[in-house]
Amino acid sequence: LNLPYLASLGMLTLASKTEELGDQPEYILDLLTRSSVLNCKCNILALQGNCAMVRAQVWSTWGRPIMNQTLIQLLLRLNFIQEGAPYQGEQTLIGLSNMALNLENEGNRDLADSILTVCQTLYPCPTSQYSKLWKIAKNKMLFSRHLA
Repeated sequence: LNLPYLASLGMLTLASKTEELGDQPEYILDLLTRSSVLNCKCNILALQGNCAMVRAQVWSTWGRPIMNQTLIQLLLRLNFIQEGAPYQGEQTLIGLSNMALNLENEGNRDLADSILTVCQTLYPCPTSQYSKLWKIAKNKMLFSRHLA
């Protein structure tokens, strides 16, 4: 039945829904910690990255962009290896896109563009199901540049 996976996924979903309501920060952090422990204990790679992304989003929503960036960098430094090959799933692309957007907001356009170039090579348009995500980040950056 894969109960640890479902339990961890349920905790992540509950944490993100509770965070949307703006309630109980200690409860949200407790859920994320329990999910992280379960992911590490059962070696659930996909949800380890998702937990880091939910945690980063929570800190961003609470007005702590430094914690958001720190957790994104931690996610990108994790060594996900699945079946002998590096695992670069959706959470990696979301982390790279958020890092590019954060750098763009800080005024580092060249670094943001170089990160999006990496996204383009890792997730090319016609073959990757995740190419839509980096395109959205690129359009947000172009829109903000044209407004300035």
